[in-house]
Amino acid sequence: MATIRLSISGMSCAGCVAAVEDALRAVPGVSGARVNFAEHTALVEGEVTADALVAAVRAAGYDAAELRSLADELDKEAAEFAHYRALLRKAAVAGMLALPLLVGGMVFDALPHLASGEGRGFWLLTGLLTLGVLAYSGGHFFRGAWAAARHHNANMDTLIALGTGTLEMRARGKTSEAIRRLIGLQPRTARVVRDGREQDVPIEEVGLDETLRVRPGEKIPVDGVVIEGHSSVDESMLTGEPIPVEKSVGDEVVGGTLNRSGTLLVRARRIGKDMVLAHIIDMVREAQNSKPAIGRLADRVSAVFVPAVLILAVCTFLVWFNWGPEPRLGYAMVTAITVLVIACPCALGLATPISIMVGVGKAAEH
Repeated sequence: MATIRLSISGMSCAGCVAAVEDALRAVPGVSGARVNFAEHTALVEGEVTADALVAAVRAAGYDAAELRSLADELDKEAAEFAHYRALLRKAAVAGMLALPLLVGGMVFDALPHLASGEGRGFWLLTGLLTLGVLAYSGGHFFRGAWAAARHHNANMDTLIALGTGTLEMRARGKTSEAIRRLIGLQPRTARVVRDGREQDVPIEEVGLDETLRVRPGEKIPVDGVVIEGHSSVDESMLTGEPIPVEKSVGDEVVGGTLNRSGTLLVRARRIGKDMVLAHIIDMVREAQNSKPAIGRLADRVSAVFVPAVLILAVCTFLVWFNWGPEPRLGYAMVTAITVLVIACPCALGLATPISIMVGVGKAAEH
């Protein structure tokens, strides 16, 4: 039975998690699928190909790519950090318009009235600028809501898009920081001795029983055994012990540990997913993917949360429109939008998985 890890993009709440899991489990040959919202990854087991899984996720309105190596993991983290920086820029643009309006209206009460000629021009310009902010700073909400609607789903983006016309990004980044540090312990390249010549190759190209040279100050690329040399190795990443351990011929070394003093020749014994470091990362991910009872309850509630809020907003609009004071249409619109905005950002669907991820992340860190 194969185990495939996917990077998932486009998820914004626990409702998205349920949609992706349902799409993956519907693929023939899949025996189990779990989505990690904090990392935006999925772990799928069964007799199935990665291409079939990616196609199923895309058909559900999201995007996916297979994660084959630690290098893919680092590339994924870099892409997510770039996305986070882009969101910060968009938030700054929105703040540049919102702050003067907030200060002028709430602090000094100096904004012109709509009934005056000056006021009509001011608010027309403000409306146009607001439209630009919605398109630039909030465009991803509308795209997410449209993608969900095309696939007969509703998510947190749906509420935000309706209510306006990203707060959880930072939390997700923090929860995965421990795993990022673990992944970062393994070097991207290794110095391999082949046919009597030394050459630097990507870590993915290192084979079993190959001879590696590890110089002072370098990290040991893979698990292996010392065949020549003597040195002290910092194994604190594995044992927590700050005092370096002496290594000589015949001693085992672990990938990701730091060679302190001498030069070592190491024969590779475990590579890729068989390394100790890879097993540690898998254990942390397994803990993050596991769902306690409160997590499963949150998923069930989140699955009906957005439709329930939409129905409540429509009912609110109808009540105010039929029995509210004049101007009825204005009050009905404001109250319906208020229901949608207050329901964001889907606190139950975010707080429970994020809390679990933070706890596991701190445990991994220690």
